Amino acid sequence: MSEKKMKKVGPIRTGAVVPFIIFTATVVIFNMFFLDTLIKKSIEYVGTEINGAEVNVGSVETSFKELKIVIKKVQFTNVQDPKKNVVEIGEIRFSMLWDALLRAKIVIQESVIKDILMDTKRRHTGYIVPPEPPSTEESKVAQEALLAAKKEFSGNIFGDIAALLAGEDSKDLMQKMMDELQSKKFIEELQASVKLKEEQMEGMLKSLPKSAVVAQYDDRIKAIDWNGLKDLRKAPKILKEAKQLKDEIKITIDKYQTVAKTIKSDLQYLKDSTKQAEKLVKDDINSLGDKISLPNLDPETISKMLFGPEFLVKVESYKKYADKAKKYMPPKKSAEEKAEFKPQRPPRGEGKNYSFGRPNSYPLFWLKMASINSKNDQGTVVGKIENLSTDQKWINRPATLQVKADFPPQGIYGVDSKLIVDMREDLIIKSENKVAAFTISDQKLSKSDDVTFTIKKSTATSQLDFIFQNAQINMNMKNEFKDIEYETLARAKLLNEVLAGVAQDAKYVTLDANATGAMGKLSFRVRSNIGDEINKSLKRQVQKKIEDAKVKIKADVDRQIAGKKAEIEQKIAGMTAKFEGELAKNQEKVSSLLGKIEGNEKAGNKIDTKDVLKKLKTKFKL
Repeated sequence: MSEKKMKKVGPIRTGAVVPFIIFTATVVIFNMFFLDTLIKKSIEYVGTEINGAEVNVGSVETSFKELKIVIKKVQFTNVQDPKKNVVEIGEIRFSMLWDALLRAKIVIQESVIKDILMDTKRRHTGYIVPPEPPSTEESKVAQEALLAAKKEFSGNIFGDIAALLAGEDSKDLMQKMMDELQSKKFIEELQASVKLKEEQMEGMLKSLPKSAVVAQYDDRIKAIDWNGLKDLRKAPKILKEAKQLKDEIKITIDKYQTVAKTIKSDLQYLKDSTKQAEKLVKDDINSLGDKISLPNLDPETISKMLFGPEFLVKVESYKKYADKAKKYMPPKKSAEEKAEFKPQRPPRGEGKNYSFGRPNSYPLFWLKMASINSKNDQGTVVGKIENLSTDQKWINRPATLQVKADFPPQGIYGVDSKLIVDMREDLIIKSENKVAAFTISDQKLSKSDDVTFTIKKSTATSQLDFIFQNAQINMNMKNEFKDIEYETLARAKLLNEVLAGVAQDAKYVTLDANATGAMGKLSFRVRSNIGDEINKSLKRQVQKKIEDAKVKIKADVDRQIAGKKAEIEQKIAGMTAKFEGELAKNQEKVSSLLGKIEGNEKAGNKIDTKDVLKKLKTKFKL
């Protein structure tokens, strides 16, 4: 059997070269045909997840030799308006470090972002990522809190105002107010009082001695032998009889005087009551505002319904990004969990891996700095992004963003935004945003089909600050609107006048909104002077309605109450003439009887002294 001859090895080892060539060809083919597409799809997927709406990349160009990547035309769909892009980046250019790449890490020393456009139109409607169902009890509570806030802010304030202005049916309202008039009630009571007093006066007059009794007094006076007073023997008896008659007449006079006094007092009371009725009529007319005034609307409630939904959108937007950031953070252990944790001994024969920070080491991804420098027909944007990393603890720096921009064609000037995202320990997000001036057009403040209340044109400033720390939100928004031109229209006439008044007076509007607390217990405060202006205009319409009602009510009062009042006054005048006249006549008669008695007494007391002495001498024979 012959031995197999060994083939002589040449200078090229085909067994090693062929696999290397296959590997190299595979890498080259992958880079040529698949790498750009893979990067493009990755950016679109990750961007869509972060933005919450479709992100499109126009093209990706890579240079393996220089480790450069150029990304062009990145479009971010506007979540609120999917037919537009909230921002469009013309070009992103960056290069990676070989040092990091050899360690399977991506480190971008510097990147450049150019040609930024705002609010551009899309060729097709962007896809909106559906909201994720709440995965924890905490997120469920937060979602319920936001839904409650939406419900609170979704009221139709102008519908409420229109309903208040319409109120009850005018006829029913007038009748109701007439029934509640104090003057009307008083007049009706006065009518009953006049009737009662008349009956009482009639009774008092009937209780007085009749004319026949007075005539008897006169007869009895005449029957007295007043001449007998000159006779000493008859005088005592006559005087006694005269005194008895005199006392009876005085008692009668007292009765007349008492009745006269009572009747006079009652008549005066009735006369004063008619004057009081006049005062009550005036008071009723003046108090009509209290009877038909509309409830005083809370300016903050108005502000919440007008601006609350817009503010809530911003709160939800920041919450969404905070939730996404929290997803990539390991759950924080409580003190109890830390105390309970005991390191487990690895199985025998297996070791344990430890990670140590090392000089010149890198996290999996680290964008050290991206400069933003864009200048185009829309305006200028300058700024920078620093320390965007998958492991902030490794680099010990938070991610930051600073942007300043002006967009003259859109009327936006002085944009100044700062953002800090710190995930080294607890998640901390701080954002400061200012806009020195921007133009507003066609901003609708009413969603009602029956009401048009729109800021047609205005120049505004805005400041929005957001802090998320210790699982607590603190968000403040301050806006100012100047030189406002409104478009107002309402089907209800009174509401239309209210809105016209607001448009006339509220040329300068402020908005101060605040949200604080945990996501499940957010407390909202929305305040704007437009709420006060709406309230003032509403009050003016109410006052006008009151004045119109006063005229109508006064006419009805004059017609219904004044007639009764005149009837009462006429009745009182008749009672005065009747009772005072009859009393005066009889009282005069009785008083004259007393004078007659006193006159007779004086006349009878004139005794002839000489005649008396003569009779005495004869009697005693002197």
